[in-house]
Amino acid sequence: MLETLEQKNNISDRPADLLKEKFEDFKENLKQYCNKLKIKDLSNVEENILTFILIPYGSEKIFKKMSDDEVISELIKIRGIGKWTAEMYLIFGLGRLDVFPLGDLGLINGIKKLYGLENPTNAEILKITNKWIPYRTIGTWYIWKGVKNFQFV
Repeated sequence: MLETLEQKNNISDRPADLLKEKFEDFKENLKQYCNKLKIKDLSNVEENILTFILIPYGSEKIFKKMSDDEVISELIKIRGIGKWTAEMYLIFGLGRLDVFPLGDLGLINGIKKLYGLENPTNAEILKITNKWIPYRTIGTWYIWKGVKNFQFV
């Protein structure tokens, strides 16, 4: 009887052990992925968010089949993820080339400086950036790079 009980305990522990092992593997893969993207010092919250993004979907393969709006819609369902974070995932996680994160303060300040605007509305910014379609992400990269050189930012 004791042997059967031990066997039963071993069997019931296996799924938990496997899950823990998979999660530890995932966390290690996440760290390697972040290093590849040159993301340093993830907070626990950010690490958990990325974990919850990637674990339920298995990988970004499912997201690659979805439109930008569909990806954003799915991601913002996760506590702690807003539109800006979802857009960053589109840019850096999925490599989408036509994303302009309108809520990014650095981009807004860059647009102000580049176009000599004082307080541009979202409509004015979109009018400018819509000319960059289908490469708004590339315009975004250039502005982010240039913002470091802008005196008022």
